Amino acid sequence: MKGYKSILSKSFAGLMAMVMVAGMVLPGARTVEAASQLQVAQYVKTAKGTVTGASGSNHGTYAGEWKASIPMADVMSAFEDKMKEEADAGHFPWDIETVSTSASIYYNVTFPEGVTVGNPTTSSSTNMIPASTISNSKSGNTVKFKFKLADVNWKTIYEYYKQDRAAGTANRTVNVTIPYTLTANSKQEAQALEAKTIDSTGNFSFYPSGSWGRWGIGKQTFNADLSKQPLATNFASSDVFQTQEVSQTVNIDADLKLGSDTGNNTITVQKADNMDFVGVINAKTIKDQMAQIEASYGTDADKIALSNLKTGFTAKITLPNELTFASKDAVLDGANGSFKIESVTGDDHSATVTFRLVNDDQIDTFAKLKAAVNKVDDELKVTFKTAKFNGNAQANTDYEVTGSISGDLTATATNKVSGKQINFNLTWNGKQTEAGKSVHNPSQIALSVRYAESTEQVFHADVKLPGDILVGDETEHNQIYEVAEGSKVAFTGALDVTPVKKQLKQVEAQFNQSHLDPASIAVSDYSSTFTAKLTLPDQMDFDGTPDVSLLNDNGKYKIISSQVTGRTITVTMTVNKNVTSFADLKDAVNGMDDQLKVLVNGTVFNSQAKADTNYTVRGIMNGQLKAKATNPLSGKTIRFSFNWEAEQLPSGADAINPTSKDISFTLKYKAAPKPEQEFHADVKLPGDILVGDETEHNQVYEVAEGSKVAFTGALDVTPVKKQLKQVEAQFNQSHLDPASIAVSDYSSTFTAKLTLPDQMDFDGTPDVSLLNDNGKYKIISSQVTGRTITVTMTVNKNVTSFADLKDAVNGMDDQLKVLVNGTVFNSQAKADTNYTVRGIMNGQLKARATNPLSGKTIRFSFNWEAEQLPSGADAINPTSKDISFTLKYKAAPAPKPEPKPNKPVAPVKDSKIAPKTGDQTQLPIYASLAVGALAIGLFAFARKRKADR
Repeated sequence: MKGYKSILSKSFAGLMAMVMVAGMVLPGARTVEAASQLQVAQYVKTAKGTVTGASGSNHGTYAGEWKASIPMADVMSAFEDKMKEEADAGHFPWDIETVSTSASIYYNVTFPEGVTVGNPTTSSSTNMIPASTISNSKSGNTVKFKFKLADVNWKTIYEYYKQDRAAGTANRTVNVTIPYTLTANSKQEAQALEAKTIDSTGNFSFYPSGSWGRWGIGKQTFNADLSKQPLATNFASSDVFQTQEVSQTVNIDADLKLGSDTGNNTITVQKADNMDFVGVINAKTIKDQMAQIEASYGTDADKIALSNLKTGFTAKITLPNELTFASKDAVLDGANGSFKIESVTGDDHSATVTFRLVNDDQIDTFAKLKAAVNKVDDELKVTFKTAKFNGNAQANTDYEVTGSISGDLTATATNKVSGKQINFNLTWNGKQTEAGKSVHNPSQIALSVRYAESTEQVFHADVKLPGDILVGDETEHNQIYEVAEGSKVAFTGALDVTPVKKQLKQVEAQFNQSHLDPASIAVSDYSSTFTAKLTLPDQMDFDGTPDVSLLNDNGKYKIISSQVTGRTITVTMTVNKNVTSFADLKDAVNGMDDQLKVLVNGTVFNSQAKADTNYTVRGIMNGQLKAKATNPLSGKTIRFSFNWEAEQLPSGADAINPTSKDISFTLKYKAAPKPEQEFHADVKLPGDILVGDETEHNQVYEVAEGSKVAFTGALDVTPVKKQLKQVEAQFNQSHLDPASIAVSDYSSTFTAKLTLPDQMDFDGTPDVSLLNDNGKYKIISSQVTGRTITVTMTVNKNVTSFADLKDAVNGMDDQLKVLVNGTVFNSQAKADTNYTVRGIMNGQLKARATNPLSGKTIRFSFNWEAEQLPSGADAINPTSKDISFTLKYKAAPAPKPEPKPNKPVAPVKDSKIAPKTGDQTQLPIYASLAVGALAIGLFAFARKRKADR
């Protein structure tokens, strides 16, 4: 018998070797790849999607659909011969996964990263693939379809195939729709998405024979072609990504002056005079336009970004042939540092000045642009220096000087909130003001000049007068001026008029030879005014109508108008009595002090102002005097005119801009001291999670399978008691009874959150209770969301005094506990596997305590956040400050099965005829396997026979 067993073992080994060799020699016995492809790509498309989003916002969402309507008869025609062959052989299309049902066509649709893929919809009108057999799943951004054949043999499927062709393949289709969405936050992003594709392909695989298929032998595979469909057609063409173009052309008031004379009538000067022509534009029009643009955005200026900002202004003056520029220079006034001259060009009879915003390439928000423009005076002036009459000029002849001014601004403005973009192209053209029209050419920015040859002598001078702004006697030269919060501020505009007195003395000297009494010198055509303008910053206002008065004029001058426009007050003064003689004029000018002052009382800081922040008040002061003085004895006449313009008195220059010639005064206010004392602290409290008294510090906690687990959240509140003691110490000097200290605005809560792992659940509504609070606290809410329970606690009674507060805090034990009872492991849990429960505990207390005797108030607030108590740290993460508790369960021992008697295995029934697998070329392998099976059977029989013996 021993020799018999040896022979049988060798036979079995040999047969197995034959099977392995056959498998290596004939690899096609395992898998066959078909040469022809399944033509699916032609039936796939992506329809043009829809785009949503605000026009010009650069934030768009594209919603599209990937669609396929596949006539399965057309696709399967690629292996019609093979299908017929399988049908004739009576085979069944076994699936490659389980070899227990019909095979499937596998088709994968892959979307680019970042696309949100919706839920597919499918349908079928072909019997080959019933709608009920179609399934899909998602893996990342790939949707995997499984089109399962009807669970019938090849003969029936082939019949379905012929029925589809007879009915018209377009009417028998498998239909798939996959909705998807994607977003882009710029046109460039949208264009990049347009270039991407949705890729799809698949295969049809089956085993012709179930018997061999279970051994992985004979798999037939037909691959589908690759489809690439556009992802987001015309996405970037949507108006969401179109930049709005806004072009505006605005006329701004402009004028041309000689000195301060607007030239309504011809201006008469002396032939030898130097003439400085002044081009004036109304910059307020541009300020108003900026405000309108900001309002059109519906958001704050600091939320509008600017890019590609370019600005430019061009002022031009043209002289007649009889006037010539003696020098070429230009001065910009009223710009206050916002604009600068770029160039001065021209020839003998013309000059062109270009200027632009300072550092406009660094202005990247609308707020900066607005601030720069608003800093400019309402009148912006360009002075062209210096013209004179030349040899071609003739006396008593009018000569017209013309001017022009234009400007432009281009920029791209982007709303930082909505992303909306607008390309701005703003143009400004100067138009002659009504008030400054020349009678000779009213539609043109122009004036006319002449010189007279007569007995009349002309005396003219433009003089700078030292000016200053003061508050009381304070010039704010050494440091920023400070006022108390809520104060009213009275500003004084001061003008040094000693140069005016000297000029008048020069005129009088012309008559000195006659030693005339000034009262005998007649004065006619007299006019004289002083004008003072005071402009407040945006953070200050006039408190009603300001009080305005003159100082140091000694009754010689009077205020004739005081007008407030926005945050600017304009005060105009003139002589207090009629001037008909030189004596009257001397009395008016010399009778006032050397420094004339205007007091403006009634300005306050508004709600936009901030404490300890500098704000600058600006001033402009100027004046003019014109008169004709006549010697009654000789008839000698002197026509004199003076123009005065104030510039900053150096000894009173602004502390923050000491070299500037612009008159200004900078101040700030100090915030009123707060009567309440603040006491705030953020404190970490030691916390822990326990089960019973077990902290799970030394080893992972174990429970029996099926046990309910009750968790306890523990919080060490001794730091809270210490904080309260610190607050009470603030009142210790008075040795007050805590019951007499009033407490108001009180609120306090403790919150504990317990989060279970995915493998645990709450068993119904968990029981929650407080421990160690000694009745001082109560639970006000207990809410379960998913696997997290949130328990909120507060003081059990009203707190109206410090004694109530002490009783609530000191009355509980040093460790406050919350017990959550009713958690279990669920079906996802595995025995002997660690699962971690996590906890978060925090709290807050706010209150206002007041000493009834002194009125002293302390507003205190505490925020508490728990971190892991080191002595209770999780055994698997002992250094973490996160509060956690790790546990596992031990599986219940399985019951031992009752022994069953041995029972012979029933042989598998098989056809007496060789199976028609459709692949007779593999008979050597089949034969080898059959011999192997026979050897196994003989071996088993031999063992049984031995056992029977």
